Amino acid sequence: MAKPYPKMTIELESLARRAARLAEEFATTAGTHDRASSFPHANFIRLAQEGLLALNVPRRFGGRAGGLEDAVTVIRSLAQGEPSTALVLAMHYIHLATAARSWPASWAERLSREAANEVSLINALRVEPELGTPARGGLPATLARRTATGWSLSGHKIYSTGIPILSWLAVWARTDGPEPKVGTFLVPAKAAGIRVVETWDHLGMRATASHDVILEDVEVPHDHAVDVRLPKQWSRPDTAQMGWATLLVAGLYDGIARSARDWLVDFHVRFDFADALRGCKLLEELEPYLVEDPVRSEQFLQDIPKLRQMTTVPLAAGEEWGARWDFHKLVEAHDIDYIRATLPNVGGITEMLKIAAMCETHFVGIVPHFTGPLSTAALVHVLGVYSGPVLFEYNYGSRTIPHMPVCVDFKNGKLWPNDRPGLGVELDMKQLKMISEVTQPVTNRAQTYFRPDGSITNW
Repeated sequence: MAKPYPKMTIELESLARRAARLAEEFATTAGTHDRASSFPHANFIRLAQEGLLALNVPRRFGGRAGGLEDAVTVIRSLAQGEPSTALVLAMHYIHLATAARSWPASWAERLSREAANEVSLINALRVEPELGTPARGGLPATLARRTATGWSLSGHKIYSTGIPILSWLAVWARTDGPEPKVGTFLVPAKAAGIRVVETWDHLGMRATASHDVILEDVEVPHDHAVDVRLPKQWSRPDTAQMGWATLLVAGLYDGIARSARDWLVDFHVRFDFADALRGCKLLEELEPYLVEDPVRSEQFLQDIPKLRQMTTVPLAAGEEWGARWDFHKLVEAHDIDYIRATLPNVGGITEMLKIAAMCETHFVGIVPHFTGPLSTAALVHVLGVYSGPVLFEYNYGSRTIPHMPVCVDFKNGKLWPNDRPGLGVELDMKQLKMISEVTQPVTNRAQTYFRPDGSITNW
């Protein structure tokens, strides 16, 4: 078992605030661990110090007696700072809850006391290369053979999340004999015969260390078979266990999504040059298709040529451009890789054709800004013959638009030209209502945003 730790819990601090504080702390090293596929051992020492490894452990065993709602609060908060740590902790909570409800009381108490007094975690080893997840049925290949002193387990498990920090492995296996039983065998993570094969090398969540585990004649006593049944006795789902698993994983995803949203909101601003350069340099290793409007629109002509010389990411700009003279210098010097000019803004089909000819001459791609399905239909015809790269913004897919029952032809992720008359669309005027009419030309193209106090701000 892991060594005891000094407790630093501040009981007066709210659970949500404590988790948020730890998330901020863990976020400082999250990127390093993810890039290096290294395991964040220090995070679990801190969780133990704060009493969160024993969040759902009964108070009589030294825990906080938290419920499912408390666990979701912690996992959601931690996932916003370091999702790999949050996933390992979520699995630990799920199996402590399962032990308290379904396993022998002596084991539930032992696991609870260790979680409250040590850096001790548990997770299940269920998934196998051939079987996949046992949730879909089938007998595991991992075999538990009876011995004179207990059980001998052999098998191959994958997706063993958190394996570097685990003290206990809840191994899903079948017994030998003519009528095998299936269930959970508790195995100490440091038992002889256990070998970790470091196979986990995915694009994300790399710090979970969800490696393969090989069990070769691993010996455990008889009482380590904590929940073993005939296969048909597993047909009835454990709704409580499903509740813990479903809501904690959902909380994890929600925390990750909130963090991604906040990052994107922070990133989606009108950058000054220094910030634009720093942002583009950070994005280079991700190899984006393009970076749109990297600097403030009023500084395009001055800053984009400088930026082009200092970063390798493809640059795009110009969804608010209204005339060729706004951007022809950037195209001719190939300071941008894609223009975002779009048909309604530049003045119609003829002008868009002239812009396409200019871009074709200088090998600049076109990614027209989305201004509605009607203009998209026109753009399909205009750019259908363009020899350079073209990428459309179009979020309707193959759905029917109520006011436009005949619209563009969208198949297999692409927009296709058609031979219908005109733009190839039909409007249902009965579905439309006049809201307003533009009678004066729009001269202020730059969008301006204001804070509550009336001062001007960026996006």
